[in-house]
Amino acid sequence: MRQPPALIDGARVVAWAGLATARPTGATRHSYGVPGDSVPVNDLFAGIAVARYDDEDDGWYLFYCDADWRTVTDTWHETYEAAVKQAAFEFEGVVLVEA
Repeated sequence: MRQPPALIDGARVVAWAGLATARPTGATRHSYGVPGDSVPVNDLFAGIAVARYDDEDDGWYLFYCDADWRTVTDTWHETYEAAVKQAAFEFEGVVLVEA
């Protein structure tokens, strides 16, 4: 997978990983829509990126992206370390690379 752009959804990417060799743990299920009528989106993930908005003083995002680095979904974390821990919780063998 190619490197992500410097910004995803306006947030500065600080680390990223392609998911081709990582195995989803199944520990978290992401979906789109309302409960009872939701569509699983985990199969759409090709890469993840840890990013932060320049105008926010706290919080880090873990973006789950398709093969073109378009955001499918995201999670918010208090620290960079927490975002990295979440990535490892969801994807066995994931290796984040600094951007």
